[in-house]
Amino acid sequence: MGQPLNSCCHPQVPELRVGLSIGLARHQFLYKDALDWLDDADKALYTAKHKGLNTISVTLSRTATDNANPQKVIQNYKQLLSCISL
Repeated sequence: MGQPLNSCCHPQVPELRVGLSIGLARHQFLYKDALDWLDDADKALYTAKHKGLNTISVTLSRTATDNANPQKVIQNYKQLLSCISL
């Protein structure tokens, strides 16, 4: 994911580099409203930013059974993101 972003540059400002941090929260009916959902995505975004450039952070489900395999959740999101062209 980071490689195409690293190659983005402007000819007049070659020292400028582009990075991407993404915070994701899966929609679920346990959220009382959209603001709670966005709040979880926002928290995941700041976690990604603190980890460094070109990072994805996922807020997992609020239920224990959905959190049983966080690597699978992250893998699914990465697969989804690979379909997005930048």
